[in-house]
Amino acid sequence: MKSYQIVKAAIHHTSPPRLPVNFGCFGCSDFGWLPVKQPQRWEPSVPGEDEWGCVWSQTEMKNMGQVTGNPLKSLDDVDSIKRPDYDDDSRYEDVPAALEAMQAESKYVIAGLFMVLFERMHTLFGFENTLCGLLTDQDRMGALADLIVDTHAGYVRNVHRRFGDAVHGINVSEDWGTQTDAFISFDLWMEFFFP
Repeated sequence: MKSYQIVKAAIHHTSPPRLPVNFGCFGCSDFGWLPVKQPQRWEPSVPGEDEWGCVWSQTEMKNMGQVTGNPLKSLDDVDSIKRPDYDDDSRYEDVPAALEAMQAESKYVIAGLFMVLFERMHTLFGFENTLCGLLTDQDRMGALADLIVDTHAGYVRNVHRRFGDAVHGINVSEDWGTQTDAFISFDLWMEFFFP
């Protein structure tokens, strides 16, 4: 079986000959990642700023760093948040050639979304503010969550419109807790995030 078939068999529980692997750092992966980039016309206004306006800092330790500048100071300003422009054609310029190469290798092609909801909420508004807001102001926190989901849904729609069935899945990252506990209760998750 080739990579695409192995991943599909694993997803559908039809006994692939081995588990799919995703160890690109070791040169071994059944997956191909869509090379979507920042649009050409976008530039950070300060060093470390991402497309949402969050400012990232790093130490000497090599990793992604952490957000130290949260752009949303008040839930009154949700509508003024910077958002990535997923309609910008320049973002997808490298995709056709990469897709051709991934298809030639029979990879399972995935697009990625980083910090899909809860993480993006607290990078925008601050971790403590987000946790408190979820308990004290769910209507305005809901507006923030809706804005984030709508933006990311725009990315998914763009990928599908541009590349259709050549993209097999969407990979999302989202931390909901530590190694031992969730950041929020199950009841709050079901009340706020599940709907």
